[in-house]
Order: sequence, then structure tokens, then C-alpha cells
Amino acid sequence: ALKPEFLETAGRYQVLGERGAQYASLLVYSALEPQSVFTEKDLGLAVSRLPNGGLEAAADALVRALEGSGTQAGDYWRNRISPFIRRMWPKSRLKATTHIAESFGRLAIASGNAFPEARRYLEKWFAGVGHGGFLVYRLNESGLCQDYPADALSFLASVVTDQMVPCP
Repeated sequence: ALKPEFLETAGRYQVLGERGAQYASLLVYSALEPQSVFTEKDLGLAVSRLPNGGLEAAADALVRALEGSGTQAGDYWRNRISPFIRRMWPKSRLKATTHIAESFGRLAIASGNAFPEARRYLEKWFAGVGHGGFLVYRLNESGLCQDYPADALSFLASVVTDQMVPCP
């Protein structure tokens, strides 16, 4: 009964104020469910209507969902996260922010054994990571450098630039 209003809320994201991030998260989790009451087209349209702040919250929700999948991270990336990004995430780089770049870097790291494919698909979004130190730390902690050394180096080349903000 609330389906049309729920989807229309994306266009009124600013009115939600501090509750906007919760809406964006709920939208993402609805899209990640395999038996959603929403069509992929409807969800994609709603996600595309989110302002940058809503997309940042949505990117954070994707990271939480993938990190919460534990040992099934590779499968969750392949079956849920990757299809969501490929089919519903806005393609325009005009929507890119530093926050989204870092969140997508975290997504790649959290993808576990799907790291090589996640890195390749997401790397166009890594541009603009202002402070890649956190991503370098997470990559080191993940063990992916030992398992996928060439992909880890490519990842580092994408997120570490001479424009980085130094760690405090």
C-alpha cells in the first residue's frame, strides 16, 4: 500500500533531514532482497533521484551489508552487491564524491574472494579519495595483499595519489 509513496520519497530526500540516511539505507536493503516487492526499474529510478548525500548514505549501506555477510562476502558481492551497482547505481560520474569513492574502496576490500572483479569494476569510482590511508590500512588488515598481490597493487595505485591528505 505504501509502495508509491516509499519510492517517491527519494525525490523529497532533503525534507527527511537527519532521517534521510535511514531512508537511503532502507532503499538499498530493499533492493538487495531477492524477492523484493519493488521492480528493479522502480528501485533504480528511486536511487537515481537521491541527492549526493543520499547516495553517500546508500554507499555506506552497501558497505555494511557486504561487511555483514562474513565468510559469504564473495558470493554476496557477486549475487547482490554487484547486480545492484550494475543495474541501479547512477552511472554519471557527476554523482561521484570523496565519500562515495572511499565507500566503494571499502566495498572492494570487503568483497573477499571476489576482490579482483570488485576492484576492476569499482576502480573508476576510486578517483577522488582524499585520504586513502584508511583504505591502505583496511587492505593490509584484510590479507588480500597476499592472496591477490597484483590486484592489491592496482587498488593501491588507484587510491594512493600524490594529492593525498597526510595522516594527522
